[in-house]
Amino acid sequence: MLSLDPSYPAVWRTASSLQFGADPVALLDDPQPWQLRMVRELERGVPDASFVPFARALGAPSDDAATRLLIRLRRALTTGPAVRRAVSLHRDQAVTEAQSDLVARGLTAAGFDAAVRHPFDPIDEPDQDAAAVVFVVPRVVPPGAAAALMASDIPHLPVVLTGPGADVGPFVQPGDTACLACVAAHHRDADPAWPTVAAQLIGRAVDVEPAVLWEAGMVAGRLIDERARRRLARTRSVALRSGSLHRDVRTHRPHAECRCRSLAGTATAAAPVTLAPTSPTAFARPA
Repeated sequence: MLSLDPSYPAVWRTASSLQFGADPVALLDDPQPWQLRMVRELERGVPDASFVPFARALGAPSDDAATRLLIRLRRALTTGPAVRRAVSLHRDQAVTEAQSDLVARGLTAAGFDAAVRHPFDPIDEPDQDAAAVVFVVPRVVPPGAAAALMASDIPHLPVVLTGPGADVGPFVQPGDTACLACVAAHHRDADPAWPTVAAQLIGRAVDVEPAVLWEAGMVAGRLIDERARRRLARTRSVALRSGSLHRDVRTHRPHAECRCRSLAGTATAAAPVTLAPTSPTAFARPA
């Protein structure tokens, strides 16, 4: 169903020019009577397949003229109410329920229904209609955190709580985009000490400003939407910071050493990292 988007109402710009929206997204100069009738019909809604025959019935001189009108108005149209999609939201044991609930609210604002799962629920068993699995972890993504998701070809996206803010993404489509092991490998290449540092941060709880958590959920939804529209091998992540309007956007590409896009299957071997200490310590000194 095609209809005029309420965000872009039809208003007269001059006595002979019709614009759509306060900042016009479409213009009709010297509109013909049949065009004005079509605008009125679009305010009620017109089935997609009926647009051209409907326009002809209202006086459009040809199919091409009707199609040209549709093209001119395209940015002012909506195809009906947005269909809400589902995501499964998992949280690490070190992430509080309140923190994951705020991320879920952001996903809801972005047009998703977030099913919040228990930390001990299997991460690779999302709801059948879920567009992706979003998992929230503190500080760093543990090695192998997405292994089951990769093996099951389940799209996924991490939300990493950093303390000063949150790192959202990248969205991973197994076998198609860079995976989280690729991200770790590139980080290791840029900073050889990173695996040692990361091992000491795994699982450490962290406080994050509530507004950042909400925004992280919304950005996660937008990254999932972006991937649905543009299927590229490279994918993006967004770093959010408390009290700042600045957003650091990073592009991620597959790493040459990772086999995540191999024909044999979605390999899950991560970049080498030092395992975290088995007993909790305030400070783990490298050997």
